[in-house]
Amino acid sequence: MAQYEALYGRKYRSPIGWFEDGETNLLGPDLVQEAIDKVLETPTILLDEKLSYEEEPMAIVDRQVRKLWSKEILFVNVLWRNHTVEESTWEVEKDMQTKYPHLFQLTGNT
Repeated sequence: MAQYEALYGRKYRSPIGWFEDGETNLLGPDLVQEAIDKVLETPTILLDEKLSYEEEPMAIVDRQVRKLWSKEILFVNVLWRNHTVEESTWEVEKDMQTKYPHLFQLTGNT
């Protein structure tokens, strides 16, 4: 008895046997066009000679004060270029103001 049969209690069916003859077109220009239609345009990302790039912040989404034992630290939620809102990160506000002052000039917050 094969391992698949012992585990699942039935014989293995390969993907080749899933379709009847003429039921689907697995090759050809229609398949290529369908794949092209599904692919969205991706943004151009400039790479340096080391094939790396620097993330660029686009906007500040939210602010938050986090309390430690004896002090409070201001954090900002930063939306980065080529990332979704779900991928935004919390950064220390003072560090972001030093490195990217233009973000704070646009919003009018200092």
